Amino acid sequence: MISEDILVRFANAEDFENIPALREDAFLSNARHAAYRAHVVIAEEAADFRGYLLFGLYKDAIPFMHKLYVAPAHRSKGYAGEIIGKWEALMQEDGYKRVMLTTSSLNTAQNFYRLMGYRDIGSLTLPGEALEMVFLKEFIQA
Repeated sequence: MISEDILVRFANAEDFENIPALREDAFLSNARHAAYRAHVVIAEEAADFRGYLLFGLYKDAIPFMHKLYVAPAHRSKGYAGEIIGKWEALMQEDGYKRVMLTTSSLNTAQNFYRLMGYRDIGSLTLPGEALEMVFLKEFIQA
């Protein structure tokens, strides 16, 4: 069970040095230069690493999740939903009205994203790969 003390925050240079999962990620193989390619949020609890979320901006206007990672020892405990929820809150605070992501049609996570309020808005196919599903979540405006 996740404590109420989980912190999801923007990554800093120290994170890239101290978190093996970030150093090993192929997308961040050159982490010092990754800032122009993606934004990173880190999840930690009691100062221990739990996971991260990589995102960029689709057409410079919509936050787009590239990758969600939860450390193996902390999987199936609710961290993925917590990380996404807090990332969405950060995006809303920054004034964004929607967020996007894609996932393979072979990935069972698509059902998880639907439960989190994402809806299917299209798909694309790359040669030799499974159908990639595109999801959008629009934030309810008060």
